[in-house]
Amino acid sequence: MYADDIMLVSHSLYVMQLLLDICSREAVSLDFTFSTNKSIAVRLDVRFKNDCVALVLSGTQHQYVQQIKYLGVVLVSACSFKHTITHVKENFHRCFNIMS
Repeated sequence: MYADDIMLVSHSLYVMQLLLDICSREAVSLDFTFSTNKSIAVRLDVRFKNDCVALVLSGTQHQYVQQIKYLGVVLVSACSFKHTITHVKENFHRCFNIMS
């Protein structure tokens, strides 16, 4: 958890749903609501391209995405943990070209 962001990581969809259910219950007990329209999921496993069950937080399904940016790190949906720094290179080149 960082400021108003939270990232949940689990080894299975079942456990992820259990974590989301805990978050939903705690949010109700704290009179807190999640911005479910900004909640997304990315899969990192050998079946990452296959359709799977929907993950639900506070009655709203998560959208599965191909990549996610969290605290400046871009995680890419793949068979195993992968990240990309393409956006960092693009920003560097953009800044460098402005100076020259």
